[in-house]
Parts: sequence; structure tokens; C-alpha cells
Amino acid sequence: MVAALLDEVTGEWKADLVKRVFLPDEAQAILSIPRSNKQANDCMVWAYTPKGVFTVNSAYKVALATSPSASTVGVYDTPAKETFWRTLWSLGISNKIKTFAWRACRNILPTKVNLFQQGVLESATCKACGMAKETSGHLFWECTKAHEVLTATGIPLDTHGIYYRDFIDFIWYLIFVQHAGLFPNLKAVGIGVIIRDHEGSVIAALSKHLPLQLGPLEAEGKPMDEAVLFPWDVGIREAIFETDSSVVSDAIAGSTTPPVSIVDITAGTLLRLRDFRRTQIQHVRRQAN
Repeated sequence: MVAALLDEVTGEWKADLVKRVFLPDEAQAILSIPRSNKQANDCMVWAYTPKGVFTVNSAYKVALATSPSASTVGVYDTPAKETFWRTLWSLGISNKIKTFAWRACRNILPTKVNLFQQGVLESATCKACGMAKETSGHLFWECTKAHEVLTATGIPLDTHGIYYRDFIDFIWYLIFVQHAGLFPNLKAVGIGVIIRDHEGSVIAALSKHLPLQLGPLEAEGKPMDEAVLFPWDVGIREAIFETDSSVVSDAIAGSTTPPVSIVDITAGTLLRLRDFRRTQIQHVRRQAN
């Protein structure tokens, strides 16, 4: 039975047992399925929609993408990207701003780099600072002039591009969670956690790898689930958790229904968060390196 392969306490796979029972490829496929501390029941899902519900439209896309006569690859967005675009277009802001954001995400703004590549300009160097190429990331975040504009707004910006809020009624701890990357060769995903106090000082940091070969979305959800344990272990009970994944932050905050591939992980994270006295979940955008 599948239950025999799971640890009754943690809900995680018994890796040694799985590797003994199954062939290497089968064992790796099983261990790549992220588990949650919430003991959820098994259910049937359709893997090609965010909510796991079959639709004719999604089946048509799958059939088209796997057809031998298909002439394009990667035309359709992943469920995570589709969720992002739906969120963007549903924002209560001017259509001009939403269109501008869409163009920025697609890297089709008339930045100097893009114009240089099209042969329109002879140089791609930023005119404002003269220190680097004018990419979208440089234009909005890295340029010294951009920093001056952001500073003029009165919102402090640290060197990593994280915005901080000042809580004066009691001490909060700001916990930034990030998956450091996928490592297919090692069949693992790396995560990083930084804990700062309300004054911005680093209290503790964590770097570890999980021996799981996860997909991109699961690699966002599982690190948050793991990271919730870290501040609890160091004695923190009031915290703001920040992640650069809007899908994960919205799912945990309850503003959207999580995609089916991380629904159990999210449920387990919420169970752990209930042990804290006060928590908040925020989505932040990291500065491009």
C-alpha cells in the first residue's frame, strides 16, 4: 500500500524503502512527488489545469502539443503563468498600466538593449547612469537614478530590493523565503531563508537542499512549507513571511485557490502557521542580479 511508503509522523516518503522496492527511475518519480505534513486523502486529478478539473480546452491543448505534426514548442503558458496573467489583467488599475506591465514582463519595451538588437541604436548603454546596458531590470531596479526615484517615495529599499514596513507597536520578524534553484543533476532543490528583526538586522539564516526533483511550481511551494519550521525552531512566534512567488503567497493568504499540484503542500503550511501567534504573508519582487 502507498501508506506503507509514508512516514506516519512527518508525512514524507520513506526514501530508503522506496529505493529498495522500486526500480531507480520509478523510485525517483515517486520521490519527486512533494508531500505535505497534512495527511490528505488520495484523489483523481487532471494534471493540465490549475484546479485539477478536466476541461475540453485543456485536453485540446495537450493533444495539439503532443501531435506529431505540431510545429511549435512552448506556445502555451504553464498553469502558473496563466494564473499570473489572469491576476494581472484582473487588477483594478488603468488598462494602460496593465498593458505596460504586460510588455515589461514580455521584454518588449523599447529599452536600449532591445532597440540596439534591432539596429535602431548604436549603443545599449543606459543614458541616465552610463554604467550598464539598459535592460528592463536595469531601468526599473538597478540604475542609480531608479534608486533615487524609489528613495524619494519615502519607502526604504535595501540592497536586495526588499521593501520593509515599520511596525512600532510590537516586534515583528521578517522572514524571506526563496528557492535557490533546481538542480536536475543532483535531483534536488535548494532553498534559502533569512530572518531579520524589525530594525533590519539579520537574526538567523538557513540554506539547505531538499532531495526532491520538483517541478517549478512545486519548487516554490515546498520551500515555504519547510521554511515555516525554521523560525519556530529558533523561538519566533510573530513573523512576516515574504516570498517571491505570487502564486504561493496568494494561495496561503487565501486570495486564490492553489493549483492542484501544491494544494496539499499549502494546506500543510497553513496548519503550521496556525501555531504562530501572529503572521502575515507577503509577495515581494526580487531585484534582478
